[in-house]
Amino acid sequence: MSDFELRLLNFGRRNPDTLLEIF
Repeated sequence: MSDFELRLLNFGRRNPDTLLEIF
C-alpha cells in the first residue's frame, strides 16, 4: 500500500462519517 492509502485509512478510522461523505 502507498503512503497515501495508509494516510487515508488512518483518517477513515478516526472520521468514518467524513470519509463516507468524500466518496
